[in-house]
Amino acid sequence: MPYCPRCGVELDPSTRACPLCQAPIPRFDDLGPGEPAWPSPAGTPSSDPSKPYATSRQRRNRAFQGVAAVLTTAAVIVTAVDVFSSSGVTWSRYPAAAFAAAFGFTGSALLWHRRPWIWATAWLVLTLALLAALDGLHNGRFAWFPSLGLPVVVATFGLAAAGAVWINRSRRRGYNLFGVIFALIGVELLAVDALVQNWMTGHPGWSWSVVAALVLGPLAILFGILHRAVTRTPDLRRTFHF
Repeated sequence: MPYCPRCGVELDPSTRACPLCQAPIPRFDDLGPGEPAWPSPAGTPSSDPSKPYATSRQRRNRAFQGVAAVLTTAAVIVTAVDVFSSSGVTWSRYPAAAFAAAFGFTGSALLWHRRPWIWATAWLVLTLALLAALDGLHNGRFAWFPSLGLPVVVATFGLAAAGAVWINRSRRRGYNLFGVIFALIGVELLAVDALVQNWMTGHPGWSWSVVAALVLGPLAILFGILHRAVTRTPDLRRTFHF
């Protein structure tokens, strides 16, 4: 069995990167002449200049630069088309705002990929900023963002955070995972329906979300029962010692 040269953990022969420290693990048939069978340390050139090893941080930087180049090019093209067709910047402000938000989403995920709570918070802020920009760019004032967009986004991210906390702290995960997901989706649909009704009529209420909740609720209960039945099933191998 191969071992990681950086942290010493035992690896599967098909592993291409250490799951613990992310050090690249090359295959012996991929090595060039005179190249050692371990990745060069960060900042140290490989013995084979034609096969340099890229660290995880270098790969993320390259991905970030590629995304930035693509989004910047798209924003420039959209703005140029708008200027030439409308003699000014009009509709291109909306895709430009979306491109900027996409850049923030990608950059935060690449920068804090090992700290999900940080980039998830950044995604929440970016989502709110994007919706506020889309609403405010229309006529210079907010129409639907404060009363509809803001509470919908906060409710969605709040329920997602609650599900993530449960998954992180739950020691026995199985069919109950599907039950929690269905329950959270049902609550989310009820919340969105109530917020939309309140925004349209001035009074919160439910319409279509009740049907969805009546379908998702029993499914959540069913998966919870299945998980409880499976976890309580005796292990015959352990009972009879075979």
